[in-house]
Amino acid sequence: MKIIHISDLHIDSKMETNFSAIQSKQRNNEILVSFEKLFDIMEKENVSAMIIAGDMFDTKKISSKAFTYVLELIKKHPNKKFFYVSGNHDNETKMLESSEEIPNNLIIFDKEFSKFGLSKNVMIGGIRLTSTNVVDLGKQINFDENSLNICVLHGMLTKSTSNVNNENIYIGEIKDKNIDYLALGHIHSYSSGKIDNRCTYVYSGCLEPRGFDEIGDKGFVMIHIDEEAHKISHEFVPHAMRKFVEINTDITDLSNPKQILDKVLENLENTSKNDIVKVNIIGEYDESTTKGLDLVSSELNQRYYFAKVKDRSRLKISINDYAGNFSLKGIFVQRVLESKKIPEDLKDEVILTGIKALSKEEID
Repeated sequence: MKIIHISDLHIDSKMETNFSAIQSKQRNNEILVSFEKLFDIMEKENVSAMIIAGDMFDTKKISSKAFTYVLELIKKHPNKKFFYVSGNHDNETKMLESSEEIPNNLIIFDKEFSKFGLSKNVMIGGIRLTSTNVVDLGKQINFDENSLNICVLHGMLTKSTSNVNNENIYIGEIKDKNIDYLALGHIHSYSSGKIDNRCTYVYSGCLEPRGFDEIGDKGFVMIHIDEEAHKISHEFVPHAMRKFVEINTDITDLSNPKQILDKVLENLENTSKNDIVKVNIIGEYDESTTKGLDLVSSELNQRYYFAKVKDRSRLKISINDYAGNFSLKGIFVQRVLESKKIPEDLKDEVILTGIKALSKEEID
């Protein structure tokens, strides 16, 4: 038996921080397309069910278009089961339960723990976390020790009891509850580990990335169940249409935009043109250096889906070169060094900022 585990689709996300309005709309459409492709995989790979561990939508005001789209996809696959628990970004589960459109093959976990038999030996249970039920979660989780048990939750595991709420799950409430696979959402990168000798927790990560805090491969988890051997295993499957990529490029000893662009492209050699790129310009440059980062950014945006360039480089200065110099920069440096009002540990920073200004460089 196979089950797909996903979470954190964040459908209808604004994504306005990096993208234009057109790109934001396109990326939201790509999230839906990426989601729809999972249904093809379910049919092709003979997958029995899909677990959606929260944050299917991005806000509590779900557009009717997105909501209908998701429901129609599920309705078109009546031979598959779908298990859903809402997350901290989703609307209240009551909204879904009150809809007459909810198909029979969509099981929604509410604020009281419930479980369903996917087969004679495989149980899937879950609960929508609230500030009330999370404090005694362990008392509610109820699995038979003889079955293969999957528990679906949305929240961050913590070893501390001091910050438990509807987004934080105390690991002690999960331990020794006859759970074989803990299907989690909320963390946007894939990770897994052991809670006890029996229980493996798995964060599937987000299906599609939306920002530079979601770098690397994104996708879903395929759960493999061997009922005869009474065993559950899993594998992460990259699935996202695009990746967010962030690199550093050191421009020390480079003097013009072409050299900088060549160095950037060398660092991006293995990056797909479909990816979303952020380049941090680092290192030290001379006063005579022409960075031309607007030109670099323009060229990158022609090569990749989206690119941004962040200048984190520093002007290379030697204070001794300016001390005793009767130029405007020299006089400025000398007065800063002689000043009793500027703390000694701040003088280098003040000098650097002043030299940049006098050199008509952009102040960070």
